[in-house]
Amino acid sequence: MSMHIFQKTFLAISLLTGLACSTAYGADIGRETLPNGLRVVVVRNPIAPAVSVQLTYMVGSAEAPKGFPGTAHALEHMMFRGTSSLSGDQLSTVMGTLGGQFDAFTQTDLTRYHCLIPAQDLDVVLHMEADRMQHLSLDAGLWAKERGAIEQEVSMDLSNPGFKVREQLRPILFENSAYDHSPLGTRASFEATDVKLLRDFYETWYAPNNAVLVIVGGVDPAVTLKHVEQIFGSIPSRPLPERPRLPGAPVVAQSVSAQSNYPVDIVALLWRGPSLRDSDAPAAAILDAVLSSHRGPLYPLVLQHKALAAGLDVERGIHTGTVQASLTIPRGGDPKAAMALLKATLADIRVKGVSADVVEGMKKRWLASKDFEKNSIAGLGSLWSGAVTAENIDSPDASFDRFAKVTVEDVNALARKLLDPERAVAVTMLASDHATPPAGKGFGGAESFGGQGGATGQLPDWAKPINNVPAPPVYAAPD
Repeated sequence: MSMHIFQKTFLAISLLTGLACSTAYGADIGRETLPNGLRVVVVRNPIAPAVSVQLTYMVGSAEAPKGFPGTAHALEHMMFRGTSSLSGDQLSTVMGTLGGQFDAFTQTDLTRYHCLIPAQDLDVVLHMEADRMQHLSLDAGLWAKERGAIEQEVSMDLSNPGFKVREQLRPILFENSAYDHSPLGTRASFEATDVKLLRDFYETWYAPNNAVLVIVGGVDPAVTLKHVEQIFGSIPSRPLPERPRLPGAPVVAQSVSAQSNYPVDIVALLWRGPSLRDSDAPAAAILDAVLSSHRGPLYPLVLQHKALAAGLDVERGIHTGTVQASLTIPRGGDPKAAMALLKATLADIRVKGVSADVVEGMKKRWLASKDFEKNSIAGLGSLWSGAVTAENIDSPDASFDRFAKVTVEDVNALARKLLDPERAVAVTMLASDHATPPAGKGFGGAESFGGQGGATGQLPDWAKPINNVPAPPVYAAPD
């Protein structure tokens, strides 16, 4: 996951903090699918003079060419290296001058570019995204530099033993499917990647008919939709390939052992779980909250000094998901006894279920945490973008309705179906002095997304409004 954050010092981004006066996800909403297939949602919310712009391409690591698992991630990085009309340094200058935040991330089934900006600068960002959708430069020299940065990022993630083990389990959990590899990519795949491969991927998937644009903030939906059509409407659609194969066969129960440089030992059970679009998705999130809660049936193992930590971890993507139950024990403990205890506890949960009171409490907590996000433009933008892209539903309200309807019977039924110890992949991670230490420098260069110098050359007309933005004040050092 790459970070591209530019902040203007005098924009305290009260835009981000929001105001506690929002009571709805947006009463004034505009929706349109342009003739070229671009889906657009515009939500007016005046809680702050800011706009969240979230452009999601419905493509991720699952669509990567075989043998090149990090292609989507690599292209995400290159989207910040400039276009035929705007160099990477100029792009950095535009982003930095506008203030706010610019960021992006890649998952298995989508790649999202999002920013938070002053409302009056919306047209500049729309032009920027339309430019990047059509005219990405993909220069070989720039890729050579970026490759080191992305390898460094991947190296740092893989220095985490828990993350590394989870990546090793993907081929087991998602065997013979397009989801058996990491969204990050590998050093070998990046070394073999060239700009032709990146351009083929870009020209295949970065099309308006494979994108969703969500705009939330102090804007007029009708006016904004017209601007979007003027800016994006001439970009041609493209035929899209078939989507990758989903995992089909059940997970084969087996045991996996690994060493780590953690100061503790860990035992865990993993299953393939519900995706964001599955009917069980809300119940899975609540089950996660319940079994990770101090009120849940796993935490007493900690109070009884049978484990240092215990909990559940549910990860949900658009089409796939994983569930992990784990116990942490002191280094040099008895991992076989800990695994037996974990299995017995889960078996007991499947028989007895969980408390209705705890389910209701976790539901309220989950809904309240999400409800709080609507008090910021950035949070509201993320809620809307997640709902209409990842969940493929009409609005955050529809998402909330799904969670509000979850019952204790739903949660217990899912626990009985899912948490079968005999159908899990059992993992034992033992602390070892011989385990690979965390990566320092890694195998790539230092990550850098900012411009390497001042922007030079003529800016496109659409970018020239940044010339009217006042420079931040300069304060003299005190005597």
